[in-house]
Amino acid sequence: MSNCASLEKRDRFLEHIAKIAPITQRTEVDCLGYAWFRSAGDNNVVPHHWLRGLEITPQANWVDHRASDEYKAFRAAVAGESLLSRPSDLRFWGPMGIGYASREGGLDLTVRAQGRIRYAVVHELEFDADCRGVVKAALTSLADRAIDTPAVLTFWPLGREEGDEGSVLVFSVFDDKGAAETFESAPNSCVWQQITGLCKSQRRTTWIESGIGFIGR
Repeated sequence: MSNCASLEKRDRFLEHIAKIAPITQRTEVDCLGYAWFRSAGDNNVVPHHWLRGLEITPQANWVDHRASDEYKAFRAAVAGESLLSRPSDLRFWGPMGIGYASREGGLDLTVRAQGRIRYAVVHELEFDADCRGVVKAALTSLADRAIDTPAVLTFWPLGREEGDEGSVLVFSVFDDKGAAETFESAPNSCVWQQITGLCKSQRRTTWIESGIGFIGR
């Protein structure tokens, strides 16, 4: 998550990302996703000028990713123009073996879907490690329902590295806000209530596509 210092600096940040994303897609064949989303601005959890990025790549790919002139110009601008109010919150997650990052053919975020703005929801869940099996089973049932719902473009539960069994992030992308609200309503809302009832803490943030990046190939 990147805490841009203002709306203007958010847009400047995205100007640079828009140059990096196509190079990443074209030259980093092991990178399966490089996508950026703006705060949806429909709640008070995340300020309107913040961004969220998702990069799906082997850790070894970072050297190539950071070697381009475009990336170096971006890093210089972040520092020189004070684009961020604080360093980006960079966290590492791995697949839990359920759900999907994208449907067949991938998701090109540079092409708007029939004039709709794609809508992303991120659930960050913290619970006691001994609840992990129950949480995973509940998320598996949601993933099965998601794959049968064409408007759910991504439903991807991610876990922390070994040693932190009580943290899960669920990254979802929908055709639009209405599709997200429909998917999270009954009967699926009962499953979410089961999950959140087990959580020590949980946060739901909402995002809209920035028109930059891709998920899947």
